[in-house]
Amino acid sequence: MDDKICLICGDGAIGKNFGSVSCESCKAFFRRNAAKREEYVCLYIKKCKIGLNTRKFCRTCRLEKCFDVGMKEDWILNDEQREERRLKIEAKRLKRNKNADKCEDKLETKHMSNESADENNNLKIDVLNTEINDWTTGPQSMDHEVLATDTSNSIDSLGSGYESALIPVVRPVLVINNNFNASEHQFFSELLSAISQLHLNVDPVAIHELKTFEEYRHSMLPKMESDFKVMVNVCKSLHTFRSVCDSDRMALFKPGTREALMLHAFGHFYDHGNQCWNINMDDGTVYVLKLDVLKQMPGNTYSVAKRLLYNIAHIMDSDHYIIQLVLIPILLFNPERPNLTHKDLV
Repeated sequence: MDDKICLICGDGAIGKNFGSVSCESCKAFFRRNAAKREEYVCLYIKKCKIGLNTRKFCRTCRLEKCFDVGMKEDWILNDEQREERRLKIEAKRLKRNKNADKCEDKLETKHMSNESADENNNLKIDVLNTEINDWTTGPQSMDHEVLATDTSNSIDSLGSGYESALIPVVRPVLVINNNFNASEHQFFSELLSAISQLHLNVDPVAIHELKTFEEYRHSMLPKMESDFKVMVNVCKSLHTFRSVCDSDRMALFKPGTREALMLHAFGHFYDHGNQCWNINMDDGTVYVLKLDVLKQMPGNTYSVAKRLLYNIAHIMDSDHYIIQLVLIPILLFNPERPNLTHKDLV
């Protein structure tokens, strides 16, 4: 494939992916976004030129070009199919080495662990429902306390918020391993299901550009309230978060949610080509906020935001869910948060 080029962007191709010759970047892009064809909106009537240097500018036109050159959505494997294929490949390799029994044991263990996890969840469902009800209706209810105080404060302190989102979390370095045990598999399954609530599936009905920071503040209040409620549900969906005591939940939730939503907005709504955010609202309105508007904010918010956008651009091009799957848990379960009672358990 040395003499082949990607039919979408013109970069060097790695082979034929989903029915068309493409590079690694366009292959990953199509796999992540093929099912979202109806969600994306081009601001330039679908006439964007897609090339090596412009492929990140418009997701709509890039996706349309993927389909135009022959990529097929039904060729994309889901997680279960990919895992099944991986195990089959491993089984063949082990069979060649006369170790096929080892692979069969792994498959059997995988199914047994899933069945065991399901039985364990059924036994604990009453207890977990009680915990959720106590959390949402008790005197320290997250919905009321957070939405009553933190929504407006978060918007008023966006300048310092950008800085706080860059504070490093001290954690031991782990060796990457794609063979999860039952509890890890359950956690990531819960997280994937939970963060899907952050992605709206609303057809756009109007586009409005926000030209001042004051206009942004006023327009984003409903969005902030809605997103805070979503994050409450995200946290409720995570068994690991529910296992933390009430006081530590609040200590983790408040700062962690602000930073997690900020990073979600940075990675999901930002258009690098036009240097603006296209923010989808619940009512179908799309607010366009240009990066230059941040120059109206106090301090060095603009320069910090620009640097953060540059740093996460490469991550988002590799995998759309990396920020949610990796950074949201890190931000929520930060043992360095103040007022934590049981830091060793976080």
